[in-house]
Amino acid sequence: MQCTRCGLDVPDDASFCMSCGLRIETPSTIRRPEDIDLDWVLKCMVSIGYDGEITEIEGPKFITARHEKHPNLIVELRSNVGLVVPRLYYPSVSGADLSNIEFLRAVNSFNATSLWWTGWVADDSDFGANTEIALGTTMSEARFTQLLSNALDGFFGNVESSGLVPFLR
Repeated sequence: MQCTRCGLDVPDDASFCMSCGLRIETPSTIRRPEDIDLDWVLKCMVSIGYDGEITEIEGPKFITARHEKHPNLIVELRSNVGLVVPRLYYPSVSGADLSNIEFLRAVNSFNATSLWWTGWVADDSDFGANTEIALGTTMSEARFTQLLSNALDGFFGNVESSGLVPFLR
């Protein structure tokens, strides 16, 4: 087998190229969207520090995931359309309600600058955001983990630049 980046011959059981460090994808780590299930998504989330469980409450199954440093996530798999939908939710945000113009400006700023996430307000004082990750024709654990990590980094960057930080503490 050869590294797709530098062309070095690598052993068939290699995880990384010994020359350039590229992660070597093997057929066993690559899946088609119809072969992806919530167990696989949860395994990827655990690799970036989330602890979670698969839950089912009156309808489709989803993942509830917790992280030591980040907000909790609810993740839904929509395998029929090849999407994974992570949601962040902040219930009863301090000082955030539909009458607080600064909060609404911050939410609008978040939405105007976000490439990944859509922010929303529910029940007058809850803030949430969701995004969609398209699974494409094939997806590896490494690629999905990188996409999820990039999406979360984008969320936190947009929260800071939009002025939402004071409301979400």
